[in-house]
Amino acid sequence: MSALLLPNLTTLQFAALSSLLFGLSVFLLSARLALLMTRQCRALSGEWELDQQRRLRLRKGSICYRCAEPLIDELAASRWVEWLRPQQLGLPFSRGGVSLPWQPREYCACLLIEAMLMMMVVLPATMLVPLPDALLVGAVFAAVYVRGGLKGPHHHAKTRMQLLSRRLPFGIEQVALVMHAGGDFREAMATVVDDMPEHPFGQEFGRVLEDFGRGRTLRESLAALDTRLQLPEVRELVTAVCNSQELGTPLAEIFVTLAEQLRLKKAQWAEAEAGRAQVQIQGPALVIMVACMITVVAPFIFKMVSDTGDGYGLQDARSAN
Repeated sequence: MSALLLPNLTTLQFAALSSLLFGLSVFLLSARLALLMTRQCRALSGEWELDQQRRLRLRKGSICYRCAEPLIDELAASRWVEWLRPQQLGLPFSRGGVSLPWQPREYCACLLIEAMLMMMVVLPATMLVPLPDALLVGAVFAAVYVRGGLKGPHHHAKTRMQLLSRRLPFGIEQVALVMHAGGDFREAMATVVDDMPEHPFGQEFGRVLEDFGRGRTLRESLAALDTRLQLPEVRELVTAVCNSQELGTPLAEIFVTLAEQLRLKKAQWAEAEAGRAQVQIQGPALVIMVACMITVVAPFIFKMVSDTGDGYGLQDARSAN
């Protein structure tokens, strides 16, 4: 095909032209990457204070972001990250699925860069195999790394929400007890948050206190918590607080009633899960029972078969005589 398109070029000239085009493409790619890497990072003076703090935390916590921030910004704004569906990471991120304040597109861009670096590390280790096989192994490692990086926030956020849901009734009841003792809502919530600073309950309601301290109302702070977590239990809490403010009901009584309702729902959920587990365990239990029966009955069956075979052997010997 190349001979038909370029009939006047010899093999040597064609190889030289191919090498020239390949070198030009490598130069353009290297120049583009060098331009991105040496480009001055986004000026902090033109950003909001919260975004400044977020970027500073990312630079301290992520080596990849600290070394390739311009490239990550460029890649996050492109269409390449759409393959990883960053919109599905919004809820896990808001639920605390990652320890650093990533945005979904930035996180996906960082994953792609780390996967490419891993592929470049794996390729020299597979030089003993043919090049296509080495590329395949590197691509598999990169794909597994990207998939694990995408599944990690979902798993961590799910575990975190389970811990928060289990602790929520007791935390609300503790807030109600402090308010019954004469404290206001802020003091009661601060007491509960100080008791569990590393627990998801303490961390999330600590953010509620921060919003409350910035001038937001209690309803707005809890509504932000509901938007962030999107849990039915938190939504019930927000609804109960809104109703208490509209009707003038004391918050302590509302919290006591809500804690009892949440504990009742947890008990009902545990009973339902126990019933489902009983149904799901019937299959493995049946397999184990069959295996035990075979273990017990198998020696007798083998003995009967052996005795029967010996009897047939004696009859054959007598008939032969």
